[in-house]
Amino acid sequence: MRRLICGTILFIMLAGCGGATQPTAVPNAPQATPNQPSASPTIAQTMELTTLWRDDKGLVPKDLACSFSGVTPYIVWTDPPAGTQSFAVVLEDIATVANPRTYWLVYDMPADTRSRKETADFTPIDNPNQKRPEAGITGKNTYGTTTYAPPCPPPNDTQSYTMRLFALDTKLNLPDGASRQAFDEAAKGRILAEATLEMVFQN
Repeated sequence: MRRLICGTILFIMLAGCGGATQPTAVPNAPQATPNQPSASPTIAQTMELTTLWRDDKGLVPKDLACSFSGVTPYIVWTDPPAGTQSFAVVLEDIATVANPRTYWLVYDMPADTRSRKETADFTPIDNPNQKRPEAGITGKNTYGTTTYAPPCPPPNDTQSYTMRLFALDTKLNLPDGASRQAFDEAAKGRILAEATLEMVFQN
């Protein structure tokens, strides 16, 4: 009888210990997405990103779609986390998450900037060889050009796009015209915070 009782107690203790070692699921854990810059699991969402291009419904004026004037989105953001050394911004098509279509890629924007104006890519008239400090470096879009490629939905249609701003703990030091893949690889593990903004273009 004593041997039976001891065996029962031992079984209960082992079962209790086994239950304690079960892994606990983390709700809303970030998932790695192909062709996306991977961030640290502790990535913060402390920044806010806004643009003067949207109205209160998120719509971008029609004359800013399909326009190759060289004017880029006017974006403004709040302070990043401590340790930020540079910013990068991507405008992509959210309908192609597995292989996002990139319309705009800019990296190595200075850490002390909090906005990027529509004319940031225009060189000063008095010194055409000098880039504006907030301009950063422009990478290649999906179409292979080192410029901003304005989204262009079908006629009489609207489509949503995602603007993503990254605060990085380093300058990427990529050359002009780096590809999206090169950017994603360089930014992997270097992102301190990210802010996103949905933009609805209409044509």
